[in-house]
Amino acid sequence: MGGGHAGVPGPWQSASEAVVKVGFERVATEGSFAVHPLELSPGSGRVEAELIAGRIADNGAKGVFFLPSRVSEEACRQDEWFLAGCRRVGLPVVLLDRNLRGVDRPLEYDLVASDHFDGGLRCTEHLLGLGRKNVACVIASPTSTHTDRLAGYLSALQKVSNGYSPRVVRVPEHLDAREAYPWIADELVRIGVDGVICYQDYVAVGVMLELFRRGLNVPRDVAVVGCDDLPIGQSFALGVSSYSYPSEAIARTALRVIANRIAHPNDPLAKVVLAGRLVVRDSTVTG
Repeated sequence: MGGGHAGVPGPWQSASEAVVKVGFERVATEGSFAVHPLELSPGSGRVEAELIAGRIADNGAKGVFFLPSRVSEEACRQDEWFLAGCRRVGLPVVLLDRNLRGVDRPLEYDLVASDHFDGGLRCTEHLLGLGRKNVACVIASPTSTHTDRLAGYLSALQKVSNGYSPRVVRVPEHLDAREAYPWIADELVRIGVDGVICYQDYVAVGVMLELFRRGLNVPRDVAVVGCDDLPIGQSFALGVSSYSYPSEAIARTALRVIANRIAHPNDPLAKVVLAGRLVVRDSTVTG
């Protein structure tokens, strides 16, 4: 079976892809299937993207696990061309972690994902439980991962009776990492937050460094939570609290979903979300 992505990833996208792959690599050691990585070259046109799907089928793959790009509209078009090729040659597809890029985009393929709503909810409840009064949620791309996490954040705020106001920081998509981190930090200072949920651990670390540069203390002045529980969050001098990504559970579930799709191609689309867990470290609590 194959899996892949399209687009030019930044450090956080590369790390997200790695955490998705590691679950499949671990499950593959049990011998039930083989993983063959797929890369769509940046700038690939429609014909090339569709031909890649045909070559995958010719090489004997029974299905495709696919992590959609959130990088840009151009990368999304590549995804769409490749997936159209899969459909044309009869390759079943299971999307991993997010739907194709787009606001409120209808689901066209089976999807197995981390429960990003639960992540946003748990992270927000954690910060509110620590007594934080002005908690922000940072989002970027128009993808289901970000919108679901935002929905969890808003739900947590709605549950409390103290009238907390949402503080949503939307990162302009044209910014690269070197520009995004200081931009986020400036926004957090401007709106006066004392807690923030970042959409990935690399972003959390980058924002923490920028807050330090502005004379703020983490977590005393601003408590910071990331997502995916990546190695950087454990290796950074100040451990990053994070909502973990259930990589093995997603791989096992995706295998069951694609097996069902192969056996029953006309079944309704399946969307399965699997909860991670909140890992608390020094970026939100001391001692």
